[in-house]
Amino acid sequence: MKTRILVCAALFGCGGGDETVRGGGEDPAVDEVCIAVCEGSQQCGEANDFCDRQYCEKRVSRWRDEAVDIVNACFDGLGGPVCEEQYFQCFAKGVQSVEPRPIDDEFTHACQVRGEACMSSFGDYCGSKQLYDESTVQEGLACLELPCEQVMSCLNGLFG
Repeated sequence: MKTRILVCAALFGCGGGDETVRGGGEDPAVDEVCIAVCEGSQQCGEANDFCDRQYCEKRVSRWRDEAVDIVNACFDGLGGPVCEEQYFQCFAKGVQSVEPRPIDDEFTHACQVRGEACMSSFGDYCGSKQLYDESTVQEGLACLELPCEQVMSCLNGLFG
């Protein structure tokens, strides 16, 4: 991880927002995801919001701990930069590797029902949320209680 931090900071600055990803956040495992994705996007010439510390920490800190560990292990096994394609492969592996909980099915069903009532599919937001910690999924269920015109914005704030 230290090599990633040094390479990222020295070569790219991992710029993206007012405060860039360089490690030192509250959770080293979350930092590792953010640094790997930021560094990889820079090496691959891809734009990525994960170089913005606040954006990345907000997103990744909502993942279940075991999912963060699985994604990091996947990144470590790549042997190269984490470009967009590799990020999505490791993200999918994290989703597939954690056990679904009853709340995940509850959210998916409630989202689909609410989408029908609002005449909107809510895009990918109704997919499984097993990657996310339980409190985030609870917040997602609360989003579904909002007026139709506010649901998509609320879901995007949590999962987008």
